[in-house]
Amino acid sequence: MRIAAPFLFKKLLSKAASEAQRRAQAQQQDAYRHNTSEQTHSTHTASAQTKPDGSGMGTFTGGDYVEYEEIK
Repeated sequence: MRIAAPFLFKKLLSKAASEAQRRAQAQQQDAYRHNTSEQTHSTHTASAQTKPDGSGMGTFTGGDYVEYEEIK
């Protein structure tokens, strides 16, 4: 048992690490899909809402205002 325990522990540790990595990757993919679908939706909405002026450039209506406080 003293000989096999380190190998079993290492195997268990690598299995847990790969499972955590798989879950993190899946979570990132879900967040990316959610963001791209929101951006696509907002792009279609923003392009429908902008009115081109004489210069051929529309007004930018996209983006979010983020308020922050500086910490000293």
